[in-house]
Amino acid sequence: MTEEVEQLYARALELPVDERDAFVREACGGRPELRDELLSLLTHADAAGRFFDDLGGAVRAALPALDADAAPCDPMIGRIVGRFRVTALLGRGGMGAVYRARDDRLDRDVALKLLPPYADDDPGVVERFLVEARAAGTLSHPNVCT
Repeated sequence: MTEEVEQLYARALELPVDERDAFVREACGGRPELRDELLSLLTHADAAGRFFDDLGGAVRAALPALDADAAPCDPMIGRIVGRFRVTALLGRGGMGAVYRARDDRLDRDVALKLLPPYADDDPGVVERFLVEARAAGTLSHPNVCT
């Protein structure tokens, strides 16, 4: 994603949904490829927002069932990674694991994603991670941390 696309996308996300289309069409002028890319990104952002709305409800419903006193079974729990103290495993997938961690300097909990060990040997995995991180950084939703 180019810097121009990122900037226009971020500005469009700040607008009410019903004003985004007109903003994009005006901002892109006679550049249909740019317009189409932005409109596609915004469509996906709306779908992601609905997904996270649904997911947030599911997570809140599942939280009381978690046993806070259960012994940690992941070796990362309790470790220090940079300035973050890993406190819980949130999820694991093909691109690594996501942990809840404590940033004591900023006095807040954060989500910390760690790539799998084989990622060092595969530049494609690292590039996909960076693309994902950039995309996540553009999202603005109460159920998404960036």
